[in-house]
Amino acid sequence: RNPDYPGEVLAVDDGIATITVTGVSGGTANKTTNFNLTVNPPVAFTGSLDVSPSPSYIGQQVIWTCNITGGTFPYTYVWTGTNFPSPSPTSGSVSITYQSAGTKTASAVVTDALGATATCAQKSLIVGLNPKFKEF
Repeated sequence: RNPDYPGEVLAVDDGIATITVTGVSGGTANKTTNFNLTVNPPVAFTGSLDVSPSPSYIGQQVIWTCNITGGTFPYTYVWTGTNFPSPSPTSGSVSITYQSAGTKTASAVVTDALGATATCAQKSLIVGLNPKFKEF
């Protein structure tokens, strides 16, 4: 509590805080009301990366998705990875069609509206030759 303003609460720990509101009219307190304020702990701000389809083939569209839990919307995304365009895509999902075989990677750093960050940790994808195509 702030000693200069006894009704002002500066911080509340997780749990239940009892709030007292007193109405004053003409210098006299004439009505007091109590209520409980429940303060929940913040949800952890985390990310996880998915890729589909996996494995993939040359010429097939691949979608990388950074799934976020917690934080405060809106989010901004900074992606890095194999053949990602520059500037970095800014959405939670990125579509890429790979034109060469090999191991491809992606990751993203996400910043929420309050400046907190979460990471969608790097994940790998194997892109191979399409088995439907036959050599001559």
